[in-house]
Formats: sequence, C-alpha cells, structure tokens
Amino acid sequence: MNEVLKEFQDTLESAYQKLYAMPAALTESPWAQGKWTRKQVLGHLIDSASTNHQRFVRGQLSKHAVIPGYNPDQWVEVQKYQELPWLTILNLWYAYNQHLLGIASKIEPDKLDNVIQIAGESFEAPLRWWVTDYVRHLRHHLGQVFNGIDSDDTTSG
Repeated sequence: MNEVLKEFQDTLESAYQKLYAMPAALTESPWAQGKWTRKQVLGHLIDSASTNHQRFVRGQLSKHAVIPGYNPDQWVEVQKYQELPWLTILNLWYAYNQHLLGIASKIEPDKLDNVIQIAGESFEAPLRWWVTDYVRHLRHHLGQVFNGIDSDDTTSG
C-alpha cells in the first residue's frame, strides 16, 4: 500500500504543476474528438474523488459496506464543469485529492480487507483494491487531460 500512496502523492504534485500552467484555451477543448473537454475530465475526477471519499471512509466503518454508484456523464452534465473557471476546478480537485491521500494514508492495515460493494451490482472488492483502483483511475484520466501535449508518462494510465 505504501507504493500506491507514494504514486498517489507523486501524481498529484506532478499533475498539479502541469495543470496550473495549462493555457486556458486548452482547458476548454476536448482531449480527443467527441470526448469531454479537459475541464470536464477534471470535473469527473472531482466526482470520482467524492465517490471514493465515501468508499474510503465507509469501507473502514464496516466489514461489508454497500455504497451507491453514480452515472459519470450525468454528474458532469449537471454540474456544468465546462462553465466554471479552470482554477476553480483545479483547486477543488487538488484539495479534495490531498484530503483523500490523507485518509488513505491513515487506514489501519486490518481495515484494508473490509469489502465494498456498489449498490445493485454483484462486484465487490476489499478496500485496498478500491484505493489502488482510484489511483489507477486518476492516472488514466490525467493521461487524457495531457493527451497530445505532454510527453512525460508520469500521469499516463
């Protein structure tokens, strides 16, 4: 788990600097034709942080937690990330992820085997899997944001 947490922290620091320096016009454009804009991708990562916040906390409070799922496209649409200033989205994303990193860093080892299931789905996995998957998911979407503009693979998924 220490390696995953180190990867999480390194990804946040590296990505934040690059995202902060990103030209505003680029944030308005889709990362690929027919895809979300970079603002919307980062907004989706805020939604993912929110969802995983529930997983990281509730997963420690119960041996078998059932957590509601969500529809990412609907969440991005309803929240109108495209209309928000880039720095508002970026700073919320960064702060929320710093909070999640703090939570994940303090999970007691015996809690990592607690199981989390998405309501209405049969898939379930231990908390350690959800933490690892969150970092993988984060890196995957940051790779989309940097698609075509970043040759550094530290955030590719």
